[in-house]
Amino acid sequence: MMKLSKKKIMREAGRFLKRTAEYQEDREIGKPENYRIQYILSKEGKAQPETVIAYAYSEYREQEIFFYPFRREETVSYNWSSDFNSDLLEPLGNGYEIVGMTLECHSAVWKMIEESYKKDGEYSKGVQTYLSYCKQNGITKQLLQEKVLHDGMDVMKLCKRARETKRVQER
Repeated sequence: MMKLSKKKIMREAGRFLKRTAEYQEDREIGKPENYRIQYILSKEGKAQPETVIAYAYSEYREQEIFFYPFRREETVSYNWSSDFNSDLLEPLGNGYEIVGMTLECHSAVWKMIEESYKKDGEYSKGVQTYLSYCKQNGITKQLLQEKVLHDGMDVMKLCKRARETKRVQER
């Protein structure tokens, strides 16, 4: 099996998306808000074609899809109940990694983490993996505020506070 670079994964996912029937139909009728890839995941350390999953959203259709850009057959799933916990955080907790993600999507995930933390007061392994990704890739509250007008709190501080509380409890 060939190992794929993040750049190649992003390029191939974009090509696959543009070949879907819905994308083509929207393009033909001149809809400016066509499907956009929101994020792409692949199995950590492998980046093998069969492990790549891409998620896209169409504002015009108000519809989300996910697909496997390297499988021979067109495997596109429409109108499933999208949820960052099951579609992003659970895979991250089970060995997947983020290949790429839009800043708008990061902002939405940050808001979901903020709401979840206020309710539960703790994080899953997937949230920890996601926040590590943010730290390593310079995804900050300031960046999100500047680029996509993020108005939520800094979840990186919540994460730090949760780690400190856990350390104190373990003593």
